[in-house]
Amino acid sequence: MSIITRKIGQTVWPEIAGPVVFFTLCALAVTLGCELSGYAMKVNTILLSVLTTMLSFVISLRTSSALERWNAGRQAWSTLQTASRNLASLIWIHVGSTTLTVAEQADIVPGSDEDEIERLKSLLEKKTMLGLIQAFATSTKHYVRGESGAFYDDLYDLVKPLPKYSFPSGIEDSSDVPREAVSGIWRSPLPDGTYVIPTSATSALSSPSGVATPRFGTASTSQLDHLDLEKGLSGTVGDFATLPKEGGSAIRQVKLAPGYNPPRRTVYHYAPILRLFRPILSLFERREKVRKSPIATNLPLEIHLHLSGYLSTLMQRGTIPTTLVSIFFASLNSLADSLGTMERVLSTPLPFAYLIHLRATAYIYLVLLPFLLYASLAWLTIPAVFISACVFLGFLELGQQLEMPFGYDESDLDLDRYAALIAAELQEIAAHAPPSPATFVFSPLNTPFQPFDRRSAPEILASFSQSHGGTDQAGVKGVPGMRHFLAKHWHELEDRAARDRSAHKKRGVGATWATADEAARTVHVCALK
Repeated sequence: MSIITRKIGQTVWPEIAGPVVFFTLCALAVTLGCELSGYAMKVNTILLSVLTTMLSFVISLRTSSALERWNAGRQAWSTLQTASRNLASLIWIHVGSTTLTVAEQADIVPGSDEDEIERLKSLLEKKTMLGLIQAFATSTKHYVRGESGAFYDDLYDLVKPLPKYSFPSGIEDSSDVPREAVSGIWRSPLPDGTYVIPTSATSALSSPSGVATPRFGTASTSQLDHLDLEKGLSGTVGDFATLPKEGGSAIRQVKLAPGYNPPRRTVYHYAPILRLFRPILSLFERREKVRKSPIATNLPLEIHLHLSGYLSTLMQRGTIPTTLVSIFFASLNSLADSLGTMERVLSTPLPFAYLIHLRATAYIYLVLLPFLLYASLAWLTIPAVFISACVFLGFLELGQQLEMPFGYDESDLDLDRYAALIAAELQEIAAHAPPSPATFVFSPLNTPFQPFDRRSAPEILASFSQSHGGTDQAGVKGVPGMRHFLAKHWHELEDRAARDRSAHKKRGVGATWATADEAARTVHVCALK
């Protein structure tokens, strides 16, 4: 039964159950009235026929426009994923292994401790930038869902090292911009209205319970000038103790919100029929005042600015080839374009007047429908109206869900899976060192002239390096001999492909590995423990 309930919950039935039951009861009332009075109440069939045609056309147009918006959202996420993958590959492989300029790097002896430290610093920097690419995807997921701030368990660790203040530290401010101007990432308050910023002090203070130091510093906007501009805390414990205390401590623990945080399901979701009595039941419900914080900043945009700043730094250092700068910019622009497409889908809903007029027309039609059907269907009018209401109202509700594809409905895009896939791909890129072709091109396992020559690359190299092409080759050596070898087997490859296609047709579509030719080639492998 739980499976059936879950499957029903994945449809639009919970949302349309109340109106469907209402119109079915209307059909029951009309049918009973006609049966008891003996008078068949009728409505002009021409009017309802015209209304049926118009309503069907408009609902079809409504559903098509909603599907177009849903598809636009999916394409935007596909663009984001491709751009993230390309940008991460550029950073990890093509950026030089140093954080210094060309002139500064020239003073370091290759192979020295300083050179190794620079390589380590470069790896840390690259991995941090890959984390920012992941943060862009994750923050975009929360942004399009209307979830404010960075305090989510899948996002906070990626963005917590970012600057806490809009104005950089170490620079004298000549325009009297207040130092306490917090950057947009940390401008969104917690549900209780408190503004917090990350803290890197893990041992200066302890919480009242004696556990490790909390992860957030708590301070009002006017008190942030007491904090260190880079670390988010004052330089000493004494300075930090001058801040107002909450609960006996100036810092506190804040529980991060889950990355997947759909709205809580109520009894109306499991028993849709109760929606009919919702106005009455709401009188007895306990209402809790919920503080909803508006989105104070475009967090993906700020992350995009940091990635753009990283490219500017690479250009100043000269650690990225000039020819790749345009490709780097193209990947960054693709990230911004995908965000812009999602914002367009979010910010351009269908006009409210259009939706109201469409629903009103559908409701009037379903009210008049029993009068049209009773003369022909009698008691079958009730199930006919029930089916009609499910069809019309179902498409209306489906269109309303599809036009905003970034929420938590079953018909919405699976943004969590998309973001997790991007994170997995970035981790996979960072798990491998920049590949050198020499490590696999001349491997004994590489047989580049398959299927006609099963020799490995080292054997072929040795053979073509000998005079007159070696014992197995007639004619020439070196590159000309290899060119001749490739041209010789070109037509043989096409003939083999034709024979393979003929063999596949004989085996049939349902052929499996076990039914393959008994003369199939075997290979030697090594089992891992």
